[in-house]
Amino acid sequence: YSEALTIFKKIGNKGGEGTTLNNIGVIYESRGDFIKALKYYHIAIIISKEIGNKSSEANILKNIGRAYYSLRDFQKALESYQKSLSIVRELKNPSLEGSLLNNIANIYLSLGNYNQSLKLYQESLRIGREIKDLALESTVLNNLSLTYSGLGNESNMLNYQQQCLSVAQKIQQEGICRKRSGGSR
Repeated sequence: YSEALTIFKKIGNKGGEGTTLNNIGVIYESRGDFIKALKYYHIAIIISKEIGNKSSEANILKNIGRAYYSLRDFQKALESYQKSLSIVRELKNPSLEGSLLNNIANIYLSLGNYNQSLKLYQESLRIGREIKDLALESTVLNNLSLTYSGLGNESNMLNYQQQCLSVAQKIQQEGICRKRSGGSR
């Protein structure tokens, strides 16, 4: 990535430069160096805004939110996720919208605001089901189960755990079918 970054800068390819900076941030984040990741994300976001790449901007903002969440700076994480969500809604990207709603709900859950987290998880679940995103649906069902556990509502907790298990089995079954057919859907 360092070599690619040098080349993109040399030829004046701002899009490539921004993408590469974001990718370097992802690597630092995966290593647990969130401060260094944020340094690269913040440079990448400036470039994305400069060139008007809204999709890239939304993705980088999501990454910034994730890094701040990992640092337990929930306020900055929330701000980044909400900015990303605004762009994603403008771009009509339901998959990323559902994911961001789940991430925002995670913040509220971490802060003990169960009512707000439940509302956002439900919205995320609705989107996941509408677009038939089983991975998102499974994640949100699990998070709903955790939320109801935190509320001491065992009945709803078990209900969502059972739904999550059912979706996980569908995911596994689809994976087996794809392997047998030798292709992807």
